[in-house]
Amino acid sequence: MKQFFLYYRLLCKRFLKKKSFLLILCMIPLFCFGIKMVSTQDSGVLKIVLCAEDENDKDVNALLQRIMEEESVIYFEMSDDAEKAKEAVKNNRADAAWIFVEDYKENIQTFAEEKVTDEPAIIVYEREENVVLQLARMKLFGIIYPDVAYAVYEDFVQKEVLLGEEISEEELREVYDRWHVEENLFCLINNDEENFDGEKSYITAPLRGMLSLLIMLCALSAVMFHFQDKEQGMFEATQQKKVDKLLYVYEAAALTLPALAVLISLYVMNSAGNLLWEVLIMMLYLIDCGLFCVFLRKIVRTPKVFGGCIPFFMLSMFILCPIFLSTKSLRIVQILLPPYYYLNAVHDPGYVMGMVIYAMIAFCTNCIKMGTEMKNIRKKI
Repeated sequence: MKQFFLYYRLLCKRFLKKKSFLLILCMIPLFCFGIKMVSTQDSGVLKIVLCAEDENDKDVNALLQRIMEEESVIYFEMSDDAEKAKEAVKNNRADAAWIFVEDYKENIQTFAEEKVTDEPAIIVYEREENVVLQLARMKLFGIIYPDVAYAVYEDFVQKEVLLGEEISEEELREVYDRWHVEENLFCLINNDEENFDGEKSYITAPLRGMLSLLIMLCALSAVMFHFQDKEQGMFEATQQKKVDKLLYVYEAAALTLPALAVLISLYVMNSAGNLLWEVLIMMLYLIDCGLFCVFLRKIVRTPKVFGGCIPFFMLSMFILCPIFLSTKSLRIVQILLPPYYYLNAVHDPGYVMGMVIYAMIAFCTNCIKMGTEMKNIRKKI
């Protein structure tokens, strides 16, 4: 055990002197800093121009003000002229324009009374038809829903309940507000993150996945350093069994500092949950990464082939692991990749057991592989 910590300490110092390792290590805070800068700027998947034909309509102005103040992945911009809003879409300076017509309230009321009319309440100009703009229209329906709901309620009460009796607008509003639901009918929450923002986290959402790949890159780099030291003759006086065991020390030394940097970065970016849980799944992830790379080292015997395979391994994890999207395709390949378990374990404790089983299977496989190699060496001798 003392030898392990001695080698571990010496390797940590060696890695900190290697430019390639320092470059990977520096990428972690730089990547987080870049994401932080982008997430604080005005950004969105769409740019929509808002315009009211009647600038004196207090109801419409209040509605537009509420839209502008709401945090969203859609970037809204106000325009005081409908023609300018249309030109912005025409000249590709905006993706869409929502123009609230002069008779907005009256046309909503006409719709509520189920009267046939061609007069719109809102005119929507769009540059093209795509899924994102369709989702934006769903948001627009949600925005005007309170006005439509009240108009339908008022029409129903006047025709079906009062039956011609007179009632003031204040009384109608008082009864409506008594049963009106202000909260969202559907709410996106994350139990692991206290300050989770479902509307604006699309920029920082891939952060954990990208950082997990950087940790995996460090683990793969440790194998290359081990190859390099072996080619330089550093292990000539060392037994083959001990050389194989040293690879585990290389992995431990190469993964410790990046893991600490990632944990600190996640908390700085407000993307981490409970500290003990984060430490637990990170430790299991490091073990899985180390064992995964040791297994690859036993399959791929030459440094040139192993180095050539690194981009393939990284690209496979980038595509198959839930970094940007979660996919169920090629599940038989996904379960072989450590980032798959780590990224899912963040929100699903069931994957922690998967990480433990993965580590046990990988360790046993490596031991069997090492035992087989030692037998082959003895036979040659």
